[in-house]
Amino acid sequence: MNFLEQPDLETLKTDLLNMSEAELLNVPMQSFTKIETPELIPPLSQPSPFYRFRQIQLLDCPLEKCFEFFSEAKNLENITPDILNFKILSQSTPEITEGSEFVYRLKVKGLPMKWRTKITKWNPPFQFVDYQMSGPYRVWFHTHSFSQYGEKTLMIDEVKYILPFGLFGKMFAAKMVEKDVKHIFNHRYYIIKEMLE
Repeated sequence: MNFLEQPDLETLKTDLLNMSEAELLNVPMQSFTKIETPELIPPLSQPSPFYRFRQIQLLDCPLEKCFEFFSEAKNLENITPDILNFKILSQSTPEITEGSEFVYRLKVKGLPMKWRTKITKWNPPFQFVDYQMSGPYRVWFHTHSFSQYGEKTLMIDEVKYILPFGLFGKMFAAKMVEKDVKHIFNHRYYIIKEMLE
């Protein structure tokens, strides 16, 4: 499996037809997968498993309005749990576009750190991808996808990451990070719903 492979929105939309709209509007759909042999570009010197987290959310909000919300970097501060003390320090371009870079400050388990990311894909109003240039992970890609679902918007967050510290990170941090990622996106689910609906 290619690490950079994007989620297939049409297949996901077909799968979701079996769920009622009420379920989709009120329950965060989350999945977590560990994949042992990622194909990376460029390849890592030491093979490591990567983890894929996916959250699907149906928003009672037009597609363009949803994407516009995420086009404002300051909204990332608003939807991030307070415990992370997340703050945007710099943005390389006045408006987000492909190639835009950001520097954030946050706390992970109480430890302050900086996180630098780059927008590697920007396709409004359907998708954008951010990539960690430096930060707490060995590798981190976050794909944000949006598609029209009747008069609503289907939003899919897909995060693919590799933990730092090799075998040590895998043994001692994997479950803790999985729990933290789920908590962060569960928090985002309800804040985004409150702000956009």
